[in-house]
Amino acid sequence: MEKDELKLYYARLDQAFYKAMKTLGPKVYEKLEHNLTGEQFFVLNTLEQKGRITSSQLAEELQVKPSAITAMVDRLLKNDFVIRERDEKDRRAVYVRISDEGMSALKSSVKKRNIIMEKYMSKLTEEEMEQLTSVLEKLTSIIIESEG
Repeated sequence: MEKDELKLYYARLDQAFYKAMKTLGPKVYEKLEHNLTGEQFFVLNTLEQKGRITSSQLAEELQVKPSAITAMVDRLLKNDFVIRERDEKDRRAVYVRISDEGMSALKSSVKKRNIIMEKYMSKLTEEEMEQLTSVLEKLTSIIIESEG
């Protein structure tokens, strides 16, 4: 493919991605239960999937700086959505896990998010959903591999 053709695709992708995230993002992540932000939702979701992990591991999972995770976890702690625990064998190691309150907030937010996502995603065929998901997963893998 020639550079001029690629530039046209880049422009289309920029516009489509920007418009989709600008319109869909707020609908999905700004109306979560318990006043969760989109970032907090992803933290809780990761903790629910991974279980008890360190802040460093959480930062790596979410591909953010450890200082950003500390701030996010602190806000979640204030709402009793997460619990910090010291390792009994190595007191220097501190783990974070989702609390019962956090699990409840996550579950109700997932339900609400799914209702909103279904409204839009149901307009796509199964093949289109598979293609969209596969291409985004592939692009993410390419980006991660090139930076690693």
